[in-house]
Amino acid sequence: ERIAVELWKLLASAHPDKVEMFFSTGLAPYITEDFPKIQESGIPKLLPFAPVEKIVRFGLFLRNVPDLARKILRDLKLDRESIEGGSHFAALFSEEEVESPYALRKRIARYGLKMVRDFYEMRLALLQQDEAESYSPLESDLLEAKRRTGEIIITKKQAESIVKERLLWITKVESEKNCVSLSELMLSGKDLISLGVSPGKRMGEILQLAFDRVLQEPKENEKEKLISYLQESGLLDS
Repeated sequence: ERIAVELWKLLASAHPDKVEMFFSTGLAPYITEDFPKIQESGIPKLLPFAPVEKIVRFGLFLRNVPDLARKILRDLKLDRESIEGGSHFAALFSEEEVESPYALRKRIARYGLKMVRDFYEMRLALLQQDEAESYSPLESDLLEAKRRTGEIIITKKQAESIVKERLLWITKVESEKNCVSLSELMLSGKDLISLGVSPGKRMGEILQLAFDRVLQEPKENEKEKLISYLQESGLLDS
């Protein structure tokens, strides 16, 4: 546990890249069973100006081993919130990019607005940090192979543009106060009970469908509009 404390001190410092010392000094196997696999996957670049929050800094550190993130954080004996949040933050880096505001709102509904915004801000910072760097010979070979097979390739500039667009979408979600959680839905279980729906699995499914409707069309988050939608869909009696 003491090593875990020292690990966090390094990650939380202005020089988080010094965490590499745990690998160069041979300490990695003594931290957690899976810790050496971080080096095997490539020790990721870290950001000295990232928010000093365990979710963000551990998430950045473990982004190359998303499948192991939860186990590593649990073995480090972090608190439950940091384990859940850190593993989710790490996982976001390996997820396929969302292609629409609707898909982004679904992502926010799953992970929370703050985490998704933090993720895109860190993605942008990492891309801008790499902007001046040229491709290594290995990366150049991989890019050439992808060109020959017709695989879609985007440049760092294009990736940066995509991330900036997603941040604009997030700002719009905030400014328009879009519903991105069930608690913000203007239709409740009590409303459904008054319409003859019994508490239980079916009620949960109906609320989830109403929520998805609002994620697709934010302006539909009004009780009467949602009731009409559910009636037209045959989920409620007219």
